[in-house]
Amino acid sequence: MINSNSNQSPSKIFTHPGIFAFLLSVTITLVTGLLTAKYLRCRRRKLPNN
Repeated sequence: MINSNSNQSPSKIFTHPGIFAFLLSVTITLVTGLLTAKYLRCRRRKLPNN
């Protein structure tokens, strides 16, 4: 199980699709967290006119 990725050189780690998927998921999580925080702050200040 340790030698499953032995054919990949360390320099090719950044070209692996898993890295981009990981960064994308982290970015989405941070953006969602910020938007949720802003939404909750605005909702606390004034109630939405629904």
